[in-house]
Amino acid sequence: MSDIRERRDESRFQASLPAVLHVGGLDHHCLGYDLSRKGLRLVGEIPATSGPEVEVTLRSAASDLQVRCAARITRAEADKDGPVHLGLVFSALDASNLETLEALIARAVEGVKSAALESLPPDAQPAQIREALERTPLSHRIALAVRAQPRERALLFHDPHLQVIDGLARNPQLLPNEVRAMLRMPALLPITMETLARDPRWRGNPELKLAIAAHRSTPLPVAERLCAGIDKETARKLIQAPGLHPVLRTKLMRRFSF
Repeated sequence: MSDIRERRDESRFQASLPAVLHVGGLDHHCLGYDLSRKGLRLVGEIPATSGPEVEVTLRSAASDLQVRCAARITRAEADKDGPVHLGLVFSALDASNLETLEALIARAVEGVKSAALESLPPDAQPAQIREALERTPLSHRIALAVRAQPRERALLFHDPHLQVIDGLARNPQLLPNEVRAMLRMPALLPITMETLARDPRWRGNPELKLAIAAHRSTPLPVAERLCAGIDKETARKLIQAPGLHPVLRTKLMRRFSF
């Protein structure tokens, strides 16, 4: 498992990001490439030094995400009459920086396919799928889930991370049978249930509407909203659902005098 995690951490993406190298009291604007959780490559008119501890700021293209962290220069290359290339390894990152870095990587991988998932054969076994998922950064899997096509969605349903399943719930091409498979999962994020409940495709499907309401992960206000206006026979069936919120079950029993 440690080998898989190491390969996952070293996954790099070619998309460039605006960057600033802070060294010697000066700010050098440049571009960041090959971003990973361990480091990146800076390219631009920057000092061709090696070894010292520096700081680097990375921004999203829209400038709505930004992270500044310490890093160590491990490699310096200067092209003749061209830009300088610096290889950087991040120093210890705190939780906030890691979270922002994940978000930046997610932006970088938009539109980039996972080689590990693409290489899976059509008859791949669950263990092979899980290994390929482990080799793909979580941020990539989340970004992919939102836009995944049928084959990719089938693979991503094997993902143990609920953030990926939440991404699938937001996929505009999700099919009713995939929603049913999702609702068979014992635990989902509350925000996932809210997403499903808001979708007119599922809210307008009586079967799926009640299945969402009866899931144990559905917040009480969401379940109550879905159950507004149901008749007595529907309520009788609904209160038998083991995952139904107990407060809502009590309300339905009182409302219909069961």
